[in-house]
Formats: sequence, C-alpha cells, structure tokens
Amino acid sequence: MEPYAKHGKTSGFEKKVTMTDTSISMKSIEDLQHNPEDSNKPYRFFVPSYQRGYRWGKEEVSALMDDLSVFFDTQTIHHDYCLQPIVVKPREDGSYEVIDGQQRLTTLLLLMQYSDPFKSGGNYSIAYATRPDSREFLHSLNADSPATPEHAEDNPDFHHMALALETMRNWAREHGKDRPDMFNFLSVFRRRTKVIWYEITSGKDESIDLFRKINVGKIPLTNAELVKGLLLSDDGFDANEKRAVANEWDRMEHRLQDDALWCFLTNDIEGEYQTRIDLILDIWLKAQDDAPAIDHTHNRYAVFNHVYGGGHDNGCQTLLRDMWRSCKEIFANLEYWFENRELYHLIGYLVARRKTDKKTDVLDLYAQLSNCDKSELRGRLRTLIGKDIDLEQIPDLTYNDSDKTRNALLLFNLLTLNASTGALMRFPFDRYKRERWDLEHVHATAGGPPTDKEVNGNGSRITSPSESRRMFFEGVLGLLSNATRGEESGDGANEVDAIREFLDRKDFSEKTCDDFWTRRQTLIENKLGDQDSIDNMVLLSSKLNRGYGKASFIEKRRWIIDADRDTTFVPPCTKNVFLKYYTDNPNDFTFWSHEDREGYLDGPHGIIATLKSYLEEEETK
Repeated sequence: MEPYAKHGKTSGFEKKVTMTDTSISMKSIEDLQHNPEDSNKPYRFFVPSYQRGYRWGKEEVSALMDDLSVFFDTQTIHHDYCLQPIVVKPREDGSYEVIDGQQRLTTLLLLMQYSDPFKSGGNYSIAYATRPDSREFLHSLNADSPATPEHAEDNPDFHHMALALETMRNWAREHGKDRPDMFNFLSVFRRRTKVIWYEITSGKDESIDLFRKINVGKIPLTNAELVKGLLLSDDGFDANEKRAVANEWDRMEHRLQDDALWCFLTNDIEGEYQTRIDLILDIWLKAQDDAPAIDHTHNRYAVFNHVYGGGHDNGCQTLLRDMWRSCKEIFANLEYWFENRELYHLIGYLVARRKTDKKTDVLDLYAQLSNCDKSELRGRLRTLIGKDIDLEQIPDLTYNDSDKTRNALLLFNLLTLNASTGALMRFPFDRYKRERWDLEHVHATAGGPPTDKEVNGNGSRITSPSESRRMFFEGVLGLLSNATRGEESGDGANEVDAIREFLDRKDFSEKTCDDFWTRRQTLIENKLGDQDSIDNMVLLSSKLNRGYGKASFIEKRRWIIDADRDTTFVPPCTKNVFLKYYTDNPNDFTFWSHEDREGYLDGPHGIIATLKSYLEEEETK
C-alpha cells in the first residue's frame, strides 16, 4: 500500500520551486482542472507502456477513504490533506507523462466521478500508451455505473477499476453517506486535497530510467529530500551559501548513519525514518506554533507542508532560513549530549526505557532539555528519571513487572558506568536495542535441566549436554542447601540428600535427569521460594537468553568470564553479579545464594543504594 500524508497546513496559492532539472510545487485537485500551459484546460496525463496497469485493491482504496472522511465534516476543516509526490515529465502535446503516481491519480479520478451525481465533468484525464480501452472504461465509471469486478474479470485493469468503484460504494453505504453527502464532500475534497507536484523539467535521463531509479529508491522523495530541495532553491541563499547548506546537510545525514548515535536518539530500529535527518526536522516542527502532530504513517510530509505553506514567497524564504538555523542548533545540541558520557547515559536511559503507553525518543524530550544550562540540565534529567523510578517499589519488582524491572536494571547499569569516572566504556544502546536485551534469571530452575536439543542448538556452548545437566543439579543443590540451612530433617533436608545421591550416580542422560526432576520439582521449588524477584534478575541479550536461559549459575558464570575474555559486551552489572562483586567475602561460586541476593539488592553498591544515591543527590552537587 502507498502511504498517505494528511492534514498539513498549506497556503491557498501555488508556489513553484525550481531546481536543476526539477521543480516542486503543491497542487490541489482543483488546480488539476485548469492547466495554464494548455489553454486552461484540465490536465491530461499519459501513462507510458513501461508501467503496469491499475492495481489498487480494497485495502488501499478503503484506507484512502478513511483518511479522507474528515472532509465530510466541513465545519472542522482547518488543514489540507497531502498525498505523496506525483512525479511527472511534460510532453510536447501539453500533457504530462506519469513517472510515479499512476495508482493515486487513477483512484482520485474514480472518487471524483463517483462523488459527482450530476456528472459535471471538468476533471483531469488519464490516457494509457498500450491500454486505450482502459482509458475509456475508467472515464465511463461513476455512481450509476453497473460495472462490477465480476463483469471485468477478463481485463485486469477493468477488474481493479471496478473493484475500486465498488469499494467506494460499499464504504459510503457502511458509513451512512448518501448522494448529497458525497456531492458536498466533493467540493471540499477538490479544494483541500493536495499533491506534491515533482516535475522533471529536463535532464539526460530517459523517463524509463527515472521510473526505475524511483522504484529502487535512487530518487528518495522523502520529506527531507523535498525540504532540502526548497533550501537549495531558495533565492535568499547565494551559490556559496547553497554549497555550504548542501555540505552541512550531507554531514548531518552521514553522522546520523552512525548507529551508536542513532540508537542513542531514537528507538527506530525498524526504519520508520527513511531519511534520518527527518528526526531533526521533526524536532524543529514540534516546536512550531500550529504545527500538525508527528505521524509518519499519515503525515509523512508534515515539515515540507508546513514550510511550503508558510506564507508568501518572502515569508517562505524567511521561514526556511530560520528553520535551517534552528536545525543546525538542534543537531549541535544532540551531538553534545552524545559526546558527553554522563549525559549520554542519562538521556539514553530516558529514550531507551520501556513505557507501556508509547515509545519514547528524543523528539519527546528535546523541548524539555534544550533550554537548560549544564547544571539545570542535570537537575532536569534527575527529575525526569525520578518520575520513572519509584525507589519504594524496587524490592518488590519481579519478572512479571517486566517494564519496571527492566528499566530499574538498565538505569542501575548506566549509573554504575557513570560512577566509573576513570573508565571510557559507554553503554552500547545500539546493541541493547537491536539484540533485544531482556530480563534473565541469575539462576533458574523453572525450566528443569536442559535437553540435548537445547544444548546442541547453541553452537557457542562450552559444555556437553550431560555436563550442563550435572552443573544444573549442582546449582540446585547449592541453592537448596542454603535455603534449608539448619534443618536436620524434613522435606528440605530429604531433597538435599536426594540430589547428592543423584549426583553421585553420575548418570546425566536426558531421560534420567528429566525423570528425577519431574518427581521432585514441586518440593524443591517450594523450598527455594520466589525466583522471579529482581534480586535474581539481570540484563542479557535475547540471543544469549535463548541459549543459556536454563543453565545453572556456575555454567552462566563460566560463559560470562569467557565472553569478557573475548571482549563480547556484557552489561557491567550482569558481569558483577556472576563475579559476586556485590557479596562481602564470597566463598562459593557454584550457586546464587540468599546472601548474594541481599548484597545485589541492598548492599552498598547494589541496586537500591546506586539508584538512591543518584535520585536523592543534592541539586547543587
């Protein structure tokens, strides 16, 4: 489906911005009824033979109708609806060759014909190089047309055009829109629906080459590219200034391609931003009065619309220059925050934290932070982070409180790094987000001893399946012995004896271990207590979670040491847990004991003390 962009505020006249071989302007559907270059007749479009026919289906047409439905309430219309660019090239006969946008133009024409009960005409026309019958069929369709998709099965173009018409008819019926409603809608639709007119005025490329480049992404008609076109065509800049703008623009975009910087600023790892400098433009737009909401699904060209519709030509030039100056200031601030190790970790936390209501990125934070001086900035960050972390809740957090527990452990790691003033290590937010780091048990028994398949499925393991199961039971023995200390008889003591006897047999085949665990799991886990509390949780990548999630403490510890030796990044607090850094005078590294948990949670360098030290720090410190 081709995405739409709506509700961008534009002016009521057309400005034309000319660049080398290209011009950009905004045209309403009403504008397309009068071509000043063709005796003021309606525009004529020509679809060349290298393009496929019309192929929009129910989903695309319904999505367009849903977006346009706002125009049925004419009392609340304050913004225009802006579609993706239409890329065209003028022909000698006064018509325009459609290089990109045939599907949109065809659907809009069908919608106008369907909405006009008087068949008043005056619409633009579309001709097809190799499908002349399609032109006649298209222009014959209207609200009274008997054509249905079934009647047009033999011709794919006819079928999809009739399907689009039927979808419009069904949509109007389902939404209670009768003929007068559709006609009233038509007049507003023609005035307020705009297309970004991207005209190839000259150049060496043949149309088919341009079509190919657009469809493989070589001509990125993104919001950023259109804004850049406005900047480089601005008569307020001389040639040297335009070169400087182009160089600085390219430097910003190149810098933002660094995933370390990008993942510090945003959680966009799926490519929502086609051009990363769009983030800078969005930050600028959000600070403007009367700006539309940032919505990359439905309002992809919001910045272009806002600047282009900023007033008369001189007003547009002034707004462009002010925008560019602001964008450079925004980028300089973001770079400073990134380069400052302390700010990098604190702001990075606010961006990366998990929130149940929405995703966060620097777009939401910039206005709150950009006007602070250095001391104010640190105080503001502490306030924002303090709203996110409730110290009184920390001891009660569990695996089931996944977002809160993950946030607390992430902040614990980041504050630990900031406290290491002599170190240069920076937390890799790019890996944290791309590798989907998550909560991992320090020692887990819930899944039982690992199976052969689980062990062999992890090519990086350093132990055999039997050895992994032996270490699992040694870890359980340590935990259970610790939990039942002082008991000379009873269920706990009996289970300790049973595990010792099982280990002495030295038979750690999958079936033997599974049978033993199935008989005794409930009693053992009842004695061990809660294993999902925060004092038995660390951060680890999802890949390692899958490979080591059911391993014992001692096996995970061996892996942590091996990974650290190989310079694989392990979160500092995760590494500290398996080295028992938080435990005073540790004497047993085979299991994760009650004392180890207490040191990790409540010790002088543990979770609560570290978070409390930062959140309750004096503002003047």
